[in-house]
This record gives sequence, structure tokens and C-alpha cells, in this order.
Amino acid sequence: MKIYIHYESEPEETVIIQPIQSGIETVEQLKTYFLNEYKNKHPNSTIGDSIDLKDKKGKTLFDSYSITKYFSNLDDGFIIKGNTSPTLNSKTVKTTTITTIPTTTTTTTTTTTNSITVTKQLNTTKNNNSNIDKPKLKGVDEQRYNGVVKPLLEQAERFHSNQQFKNSISYYENVLSMMPNEKTSLLRCSNIYFNAKRWKEAEIMIEKGIKYYPEDIEFHDLRANLKISTLEYTEALKSLKIIMDILTPSHSKYEEYQAIYGKTLYDTRIPRLQQEACDILTSTVHKNEKNIQALIGFTHVLIEKGQLKDAVQAVLQLLGTLPEINKKTQKTKFLPLSGETIVLNDPWQKERKWTQEKISDLIKLLGVDAIVGGFNAHAVTPQLMAFLSNYVKEFGAVNESIELIKRSSLKEPHHTLYRLSLIHALEVTQDYGTAIEFALDFLRNNKQRGLSQYSDVNCGTILSIFEKHLKSSPSYKHIYEKQSFKLDGESIKVSQDILTVSPDLPTPIPYTQDELDIMGLWFATSKVCYASGILEPLPELIALLEKTRVGRDLHMTSSRNENAYFCCISTLMPYKSLPLPKYRPIYIAGDSHCFSTAWTPLTIQGEQRLFHPLLVTGLKMWHLRPSSKFYPKVNFYNVVPTAPPGSEIVFQFGEIDCREGIIISVERCRYKDVEEGMNVTIDYYISALKDLVDKYKYKIFIHPVVPVLNETRHIVKEFNKIFEKKIKSCKEFVWLDFFPTLLNPQDENSFNTQYALDGTHMNPSYVPLIENCINNHYNQQLSSRLIK
Repeated sequence: MKIYIHYESEPEETVIIQPIQSGIETVEQLKTYFLNEYKNKHPNSTIGDSIDLKDKKGKTLFDSYSITKYFSNLDDGFIIKGNTSPTLNSKTVKTTTITTIPTTTTTTTTTTTNSITVTKQLNTTKNNNSNIDKPKLKGVDEQRYNGVVKPLLEQAERFHSNQQFKNSISYYENVLSMMPNEKTSLLRCSNIYFNAKRWKEAEIMIEKGIKYYPEDIEFHDLRANLKISTLEYTEALKSLKIIMDILTPSHSKYEEYQAIYGKTLYDTRIPRLQQEACDILTSTVHKNEKNIQALIGFTHVLIEKGQLKDAVQAVLQLLGTLPEINKKTQKTKFLPLSGETIVLNDPWQKERKWTQEKISDLIKLLGVDAIVGGFNAHAVTPQLMAFLSNYVKEFGAVNESIELIKRSSLKEPHHTLYRLSLIHALEVTQDYGTAIEFALDFLRNNKQRGLSQYSDVNCGTILSIFEKHLKSSPSYKHIYEKQSFKLDGESIKVSQDILTVSPDLPTPIPYTQDELDIMGLWFATSKVCYASGILEPLPELIALLEKTRVGRDLHMTSSRNENAYFCCISTLMPYKSLPLPKYRPIYIAGDSHCFSTAWTPLTIQGEQRLFHPLLVTGLKMWHLRPSSKFYPKVNFYNVVPTAPPGSEIVFQFGEIDCREGIIISVERCRYKDVEEGMNVTIDYYISALKDLVDKYKYKIFIHPVVPVLNETRHIVKEFNKIFEKKIKSCKEFVWLDFFPTLLNPQDENSFNTQYALDGTHMNPSYVPLIENCINNHYNQQLSSRLIK
């Protein structure tokens, strides 16, 4: 939803406001947002602070009403100077409603070091306007504070609670321009810039905080962590010493800071100070074995010294010491832009991540048994191994994750989620054959389990479909040997009828969690078959399962990801002819978008070829940066090198970066704007692909990001402009120059629907665009050689 707010006096201005993304709900909030934007652009204007808002009919709007009462998408509103905002009729409500701050109890502000994390609680506003700090400053009287500063702070806090830091920080800085010592604004800006690794801006705000609040440990804590992050350990020690002097040894937090001081001493790499650090950490751990910062420091030193077996014991003690998350009191927030759910009130979130990363590193170095052996024997259950499998996978310990979840699944062969997790883990290593075998094994052991509303839809039925088309012998050496016996038969086009569902379906009954889990396993098995070229079972499988999805919001369930892939495959199969031809492969590496072209024939320089997919689920370009350990990066380096050296590969990544990664990073102030985010992201991608060319001599073609989604098309267009320019400056790559064709010829701001599939992906009819670009490239090469 967009609203155009106009001010028609001098200087004129129109502000485009997206209320949902900006957290704006009421007319008063919208007016405050407009004033802030207007004054930033026109600092010398005389608009003042008292304004009214009128709709397109000229009606003055109530401050406390929701903007949805007055505005629809693309409506206009008009700002006029004055102080005539209407108040609500006293018969309607007892009191006039004023702008309030969303209810929150405590906002957790976490400062992060390169290995130690320190968490402080900032008491922020509740539904009580008096809770915002109101420092007394000359020139800012009560009336100006209540009329100007307080509304700005309230709007800033709303943005902050929605993780929209870019918006919030403009308001905080506006407040600081009027009240330089406003503490909430100083703390928020310091934390936002620090977490965004914008060290210079963070240091400026932190130093201001120390200037105005020299006895407040929060600003000294931030400075210490900043200096640790920039490897200025001597400066960090100074700040930590100040904190300990302020606290004194009797304070409950003193020993935590003493432990952080000890770890920072060790990181100076000065032998004399390192010995002192070891003495401090040993002393603090022995004094209080539940001192989390001491355990972190102690573990860190053991790893640095190469005492890895001792480090395992220390880090597992740390894992057991971290307080459990209380599910009853846990507060979470769903962020619609990124699709992620964040925990708002976990004061140990950063420490948990540090512990998780270290356990993942150690299990990669020492193996599964070294970690599992650190637990008491009676505690080593399938549940524990499943937990550890998921726990270490996030930081790239994929092989170890597979081993752990395999042990869980073999112990409990009827546990659906263990088997589903195993299938997904095997995807990451592209071990599709083993994934299929484990899926079929589960179906054999659970034939009667299925959907209660459909007697013909169960594991036994699904198994019979697969067994019609797959060889029964498990002695194959390569995944493609598991294809149908009909490999040499005449190709027949898959019928569109597989998507036809009877109109006489029963009224949908909500699925149980067990049914959703089983459906997830069926869908995931279909995905693995498609990725590996085993397409023969899929038409019958789709025809059976399509009715189970009708009238149900499976995209809102725990099986949403598996359902999304199955939906994509279902709509793609009528474009296929089976069996697949045995043409020489050309590869397409990508996220789910590579399925659109997968197993589609094309002709390159007169030779018939077949697109083979190199699927990397969920990969962002950003994941390929050197510091990343996230498992999609491991997936990328497991899958892409399966293409033989010298292969031709079309690379198709970047859609997820445009959909969420870059926008979210800008909102969180990691980049100053979208353009900077795009440049950084593309540079990481290009660097990774150059390494592949150097190592494997691949011939790489670069696919533009597809513009299917209405919500992100404007971002995709800008991204592709930068992307194309950078790729064309690299001799190693060939840009596939067909992006304009994907846009509507009559309206370049909309998608060319001739290539539409399911609302997210494109259909294979666009493959000739790729074919033409590749052939044009080879023809140009040939012409150049002839001229020479």
C-alpha cells in the first residue's frame, strides 16, 4: 500500500509513504512521519510542528483513527498548516486518544564482539508515555518536548521494534539535533551502527554517550566491544577497566566483566598478558562454574591453545549452563519483509550463537563421537542427536549433521521428522540416491500411514508408484541408473490432466501435524527425484496428491517449503516429455528457479543438449562471502563441482537477495542504501565464480535475476543494471542479455505473462532466449577468429 501525501505551500513536497512497511497505523503517526521527512529535505521551512491532514475530498482527518479508514492504495492526502485537528465526540470515547508506543516490556540490545558477547537490558517504553527519558536541556521546554521530541521518539521506537533501523535512526538523530544528550536515542544509534559494523558512526555516538553519561556502563560496554571488534585490544581493556571501577567487586556483574577482561588480555597475543589472562579465567571459572562469560573465555583459550578435547568439555558445560528459553514467556515477532521470526526477549541470544558456532567447529575437527561422547551415556537419545544434527548444520557441519540424524532415524524408523530431516541433509551433499533409498525405506515401514480423509493416499500407495518406475536393486553406482527401464522408448508429452481435480471433493478437514509431516516427506522425495532426473513417477504421483492440496493453506503450515517445491514441480511437469532424451548436458546452477529450465532440451551450435540442474536450495549470493559458514554455501560447493571440469554452466542466483537479503540489510543499516548493498553482494558472487573458473575451467554464463514478483520487480531491474555492467567487465563470464524480453512490451514495469508459471517461477518456454544468447556468443567468437 502506498499513499501520496502532498504539501502545496512553499516549498512544495510530495512524500510517498508505505504505511505497512513503515509501521504507521494512525493519522497522527502519518503526520509525524511526513513532518520528519519534510524537515529533513527542507530544514529552513516555516511549516512548524502543527499540521492537519485532509483526504482528497478535503475532509480533515481524526488523529487517532486508523489510516485504513481514510486511505486505499495509491490515494492522495494533503497537509495544511494549522492546529485544527478535530477531536472525537466525547460520547464516543471517554478520553481523547493520543499516540502511544506499542506495548513492550523490555527490549534486548545486544552488543557483539568477534568472540565474546555482552548483553544489557535497556528499559524502554511501555504503554506509558512518561517512560521515555526526558533530560532537561536549556532551550527545550516541556511544551516543545511533548509537542515535538516525544512524538519523534515514539515513532522511532515503533520503527525500532519492527527492526526497521534505517527509518528509526533518522528519527533518533532528529531528536539528538534538538537534545544532544537524549539517552535512548544515543543508545539506540550506538547499537544500530555497532551491529551494522559501521564502526565510525558507532564510535561517534558511543563517545557522545560517554561524554554525557560517564558513569553509565552501557556506553563503556559498547566502546569495549567496538574496540574488540576492530582488534584494538588495548583500548578495549581501558573501557573494561573503567566498567569494573564503576561496578566495584561487590556488584553482581563484576565477575562477568572480569572474565571478558581476561579473554581480551589473551587476545592481545602478548605472552605476559596471556598468562595473566589464563590466571583470571581459571580463577573465575573455579569461583563460579556458571559464569557464562568465564566459560566463553575459558573455551576460547583452550581452542586457541589447541587443547580441543578439553575445549569440548568446556563448551558442552557452557551449553548446559546457558538458561533454557522459556517458551511460555518467549516473545517473538514475525518480520514480513524477510519472512523470519525473531526472539525479542532472549538476553543470551548472542552467547547461544557463539556456543553453537564453536560446537560446530569442534565437531568438524574431531568428529561426531567426540561431541556425543561428551554427554552422559543415558542422555544420548535420538532426540539429542536430532537436536545436535540441526544445531551444527547451520554452521556448515553438514556431514556430521547427516551422521547424527541418520543415527536418530535408524533408531526410530517411524519418526517422520527424523527421516525428513535426513532427506534434506542429504540434499545438501547432493547424495540424491541415498536420500531416495531412505525415503523408500520409510514408505515400506509405514505403508498404512497417510491422510485420514483420503483412503487412497498413504505411504503404501506412494511406494507403489515409485516402485513401478525405479529399479529394485540398490546396487546402482550413480543416481541416473535409478531411472525407468523405458529409457530408449519414444518420448510422450506429460498430460495437463495430472493437474485436474474432481469437483466432488469432500469438505476439507484440517490435517493433523503427523499428516502434514508425512506430506512433507512425500513432497521432499518428489523434489529429490526431479532434481536427479527421475521424472517418470511424478505424473502419477502429482495426479494422486493434487487433490490433497486443494482448498488448503499448506503454505501456512510446517510443510510450506516442501509444498512450494511440489507446487512448482507439478506445474512444470506438463511441459515435459518422457522419457528424457540422452543429450549431452549443459548445466544450470540455481535455487528453485533452476527447476524451470531443468530437463529442457535446447540446441547449441547445432548440437542437441539437455539442461541438467545443479540445485542449491535457498542460496543467496551473500552466502558466498568468505566469512560465511551457513550450510547453503556448503551445498553450493558440494553441488557445483559435480559438473565435470570445462563444463558449460548457466548460473542463476540473486532472486532471494533481491526479495529479502538486500532490503533487510539496508533496513538494518548494514548499507547506506540499496545500491551499496547490491554492489557488495554482486562482488562477493563474482569473486566466488572466478575461483570456480580458476579451479575447474568452467565456461560460465550469467542468467539475469527474474522479475516475476510484483513486489520486488523494481529492485530486480536496478539490480540487473548493476549486475550486467559488472559481469560485462569480467572476461571470465558471458552475460545472457535477454532480461528486457521478460518484461511486458507494453509496460516495462510489469512481467511478460507469456513466461508465467506459478506466480514465483517462469515456465520453460523462455529457454529459447537462453539458447539464442549462448549461440550468439559462440557465433561472435567464431567471427572474431575468422577476422583474425
